Amino acid sequence: MLTHQRRNRNNTKEPQGSFFDNMKTQVGVKAIILNKKTGHFLVLRRNSGAYENAEKEWDIPGGRIDFGEEPIDGLMREIYEEVGVDLNSHAMIDGKLRILIAQNIVANVDRHIVRITYYVEVERELRVALSGEYTEYVWLPCEENPDFHPLLNSAIKEI
Repeated sequence: MLTHQRRNRNNTKEPQGSFFDNMKTQVGVKAIILNKKTGHFLVLRRNSGAYENAEKEWDIPGGRIDFGEEPIDGLMREIYEEVGVDLNSHAMIDGKLRILIAQNIVANVDRHIVRITYYVEVERELRVALSGEYTEYVWLPCEENPDFHPLLNSAIKEI
């Protein structure tokens, strides 16, 4: 069995796991859902009551995966919960999602959150039924926007 010993800043050995015992690691999954015919993608306006500390008010659907959940399953669940869309039932290019980018949202001694942004093209505009997390939605051209979070703009550059 392979074991790993971490060294702290003083270059002394730490017991295995001591650094990670108090660290909370989370994975977030989001999707840029593009309407293939119009070239527009689904953007959601956050409900300020649900997202008090949100840096920007416009976002794409997605959220955090549950412990042990496959990222793609978490993405499908989050999209269904937030906008009422079952992507499995809609035509997608090659029937697959593609990962655009993986980014750190937060990385400090207390918390590490990684965001995986997927890209999917759908054949038509979807019927959206918003959860309480969002107040409205629009289909916008797939281009960077100063009203978007920098992580979303970075993902758009990858398309």
